[in-house]
Amino acid sequence: MKNKGFIILAIIIIIIIIIITTILLLITKKYLNSDNYETDFEQQVLIEPDEKIEILDNKNKYFAIKRALYSIITNIQKINGEIEYNDEISSVQQEELKKEALEEGTEYFEGIIDSQYINEMNFKKQDIVNVAKKYDKYNLTIDKIYAYNKSNYIDIMLVYAYIGNEEFSIIMKMDTDNQTFSIFLNDYIEKYNYNENMNVDNIKINEEPIKENNNNTFEYININDESMAQYYLYDYGEKVSNNINLAYKNIDEQYKKERFSTLESYKKYIDNSEKNYQLLKLQSYLVEKLDNYTIYTCIDQYGNKYIFKETSIMQYTVQLDDYTIETETFRKRYSVANNKQRGILNIDKFIQMLNMQDYESAYNVLDNSFKQNNFKTQAEFENYMKQHTFKYNEVTYNQYNNKISSLHTYDIQLTDLSKQSQEVYNITITVKLLEDTKFSLSFERDV
Repeated sequence: MKNKGFIILAIIIIIIIIIITTILLLITKKYLNSDNYETDFEQQVLIEPDEKIEILDNKNKYFAIKRALYSIITNIQKINGEIEYNDEISSVQQEELKKEALEEGTEYFEGIIDSQYINEMNFKKQDIVNVAKKYDKYNLTIDKIYAYNKSNYIDIMLVYAYIGNEEFSIIMKMDTDNQTFSIFLNDYIEKYNYNENMNVDNIKINEEPIKENNNNTFEYININDESMAQYYLYDYGEKVSNNINLAYKNIDEQYKKERFSTLESYKKYIDNSEKNYQLLKLQSYLVEKLDNYTIYTCIDQYGNKYIFKETSIMQYTVQLDDYTIETETFRKRYSVANNKQRGILNIDKFIQMLNMQDYESAYNVLDNSFKQNNFKTQAEFENYMKQHTFKYNEVTYNQYNNKISSLHTYDIQLTDLSKQSQEVYNITITVKLLEDTKFSLSFERDV
């Protein structure tokens, strides 16, 4: 009898172990297969609440927030009646469509505005319309996003952005377990003085899960290096086009002193470039990951260079060439190059100056005797180059010789990088290598 009882007890223990193991395996499988499992080494783990608010440094969450902000803007447009419809329909039908859009927009906001905000701020449905009417332009520019991990599955995001030229600040509460979110509008931020430097003990937003509805879900997107390079180029182009002051703010401070000492000089450069900055395309890029920052070097379809220094996700400074302030990458390349290659690197600098319409820098690298004989003033040089080169030049290297050891001569062809002209300019450039990375050059154009 004792043996029989022992066997029954053993069987019961084994069954319990099997059940517990099965439950654990199912939980693990569900977690690994869910969209909540972030990629690119940003997987969720059980963590304690943060000690302070930090700049957001998780690119998957950043772009999830950005996508949510685009949805918010779309529904602000609906509320304001900014919708597309066929002009041939009657005015009565147009009003009906606007009414439907208004209902859709207000329903969307009812689905994403946090219930705690509604109760504390006594928020009414009509208030949604009043908030939307503050905006008459709808392009998005994100300034900064600060993050606080309140619990294992609740993140509090303090979002500073612009819709058009109007400030748009919200708190976004993110439920990373359900992949849902809710928002607290700017009056809540002002009432309780929420900011990136506040004591986290004063954050009174609750930790309750956010139930899913038709409007409040988000998803993670895995972002690789090429995508980040594209986003930086796009973000800078958007700021230039829609908020020039914010674009100028992003210019590296040392570079700004050397190249654009005033906002007006920067604006003049932007106007002279005659580019549609909202249509910049990434042609090539280089990523260098260093200890405290990452460098993204991007080249657009005009051959112009943008060097983004990223300190955290979408927090960057930018310089627009690598000759005003030479980058460490350029100096390393130059140090290991032979004289022929150094001459090419210097000609590339000269072409970069021309493509930047930086005639002052280009004039300054001309050989002094060549300048005296051909271009006694910068204005003469600038007028000549505008007539005999393209606005955006692409260079092809042909013949090379250095019969005189200190001089390096190259036969090159210039073609129009923008493809607006089929003309080809044949030019002979002579480069004199000077101390360190300095150089001077002269040129002769075949007529």
